[in-house]
Amino acid sequence: MHSQRGSILVFVTLTVAILMIVGVTFATATTAEYRSAMHHTQGTQAFYIAEAGLNWARRGLGNGSIVLPSIGVGQTHILYRSAAFGTSVGTQVLADIGEVEIAVRRLTASRVELVVQGRQQLARRTLAVLADETAGVGVDTALGRHQVSGVVDLGNHAVINGDISGSSFVLDSHAVIHGARIVGPPLASFAPPAFSLPTGLTSRGTLTVNEHGSASLLANSSYTDVTVRAHGVLMIDVPDSNDVVISVRNLSVREHARLNRTGTGTGRVILHIEQTLTLSSHAHVNQSGHIERMLVYYHGTTGFTLSEHASLTGVLVTNSAPVTLGNHSVLTGHLITGSTAVAVDNHALMTGILYAPRARVDVGNHGRVDGVVIAGTLYVNNHGQVNIATGGIASFTPSVTALGLWSTATSYSFHTWGSR
Repeated sequence: MHSQRGSILVFVTLTVAILMIVGVTFATATTAEYRSAMHHTQGTQAFYIAEAGLNWARRGLGNGSIVLPSIGVGQTHILYRSAAFGTSVGTQVLADIGEVEIAVRRLTASRVELVVQGRQQLARRTLAVLADETAGVGVDTALGRHQVSGVVDLGNHAVINGDISGSSFVLDSHAVIHGARIVGPPLASFAPPAFSLPTGLTSRGTLTVNEHGSASLLANSSYTDVTVRAHGVLMIDVPDSNDVVISVRNLSVREHARLNRTGTGTGRVILHIEQTLTLSSHAHVNQSGHIERMLVYYHGTTGFTLSEHASLTGVLVTNSAPVTLGNHSVLTGHLITGSTAVAVDNHALMTGILYAPRARVDVGNHGRVDGVVIAGTLYVNNHGQVNIATGGIASFTPSVTALGLWSTATSYSFHTWGSR
């Protein structure tokens, strides 16, 4: 009997010991798994905190809301630091999603590295991204001289007044440049204008203005064909500070006809021509008006010619169509074009910025440009003149940003980021 009791006691003791061992093992494993899960969760959270900080910094540098101070190669600047890392830096505030430090380090004169550390509890994750930095060119600087990416060729009695840069220069014995001749690339990466047709306009069909007649184009409307016959007058009323947007598929202003901006408002006329634009002999657009209040966007591919004694006052923007300012015609304002051919010929006069970075620009036979020329190549011949005049910069400046002509601010090209 005593022997049986002893056996039972041993069995119970062994069973309890085994259960305790299993329990301790299970508790240890559970605790380890819990800690592992927590570490994994915290590491994931730290990663996303760092990624959020990285995206914040990339977006800020990209849109200009974060401007880096001047830092030398090897130097580091803290863009943001949460309280857990020390005193907060700057006035930018990142959402309180965790502890984060965002720093930028200059590697070379034109390359920087963004390094972002995220922390959640004891877990840390670091992300880094490289960025190539390109300094923008201000409008005043870019328009301080004539700029040609290719050859500058001056023939018979050609004259250029003002500093000019080009890849090479060819001058005959009677040509002259009154200014610095700079062999080198343009100051900026000049791009053709980017623009599109407006949408949501009310369709109005066709409109014809008879000889000596008059009519008006309605605001925020689209037309198919608009023709203004000899001595007719077509008016666009601007009553207030709102822009008047009009789209016309084909516009023809014939001999001695006029297209006038009327009204006392300060808004702009924004006129889009989809396919063809014809301004015949002695036709006038916005004659004696404000340059910046008449914007003409020509989307067509057929060449545009400002004919004999015709005039346009405003900003003319064309897509790929060749542009010719013909016999005694006058463009007062700016020509911004993505075409490959521009001619100012036979006593034609352009006063303003001639922006044609892809074009061969020909100024000849007493043709004249008073302003700044930006061109692919420039040929001036037979008493042609190109004279520096920067008075129209203020009215040209809004087009730089609106049409994406070149970068005026520091820009960054980001590369694939890595995690560690």
